[in-house]
Amino acid sequence: MRPRDSASSVDRIAALLEAAKLPAEPRRRAHVVEGSIEEPHCGLGRLERERVIGAADLFIHSAAVTHLGASAEECHRANVLGTEHALEFAR
Repeated sequence: MRPRDSASSVDRIAALLEAAKLPAEPRRRAHVVEGSIEEPHCGLGRLERERVIGAADLFIHSAAVTHLGASAEECHRANVLGTEHALEFAR
C-alpha cells in the first residue's frame, strides 16, 4: 500500500476495510506495508520482505494506473513493470 494525497497508507487500508464491511477480527489481522510496485521487491528491504513472506499466505496484486489522462510512461511503469515486480515478489 502507498500513501496517496493526504491519506496515509494506514488510513487508506482502514477506510477500505471499513467500506468492505469486514468484521473486526479480519481488520485487526491486516497489517500495512508501505511499498511501491514500481520498484524491484516492491520497494522493500530484505528484512521487511522476509517478514512479509513469512507472515503472508495470500498475495493480491491490484495496483494499476487506470485514469485516461495518464501518460504512456506512467501506464507502462505501473501496469507492466509494476506487474513484473509484483509477480517476482509473489514468487
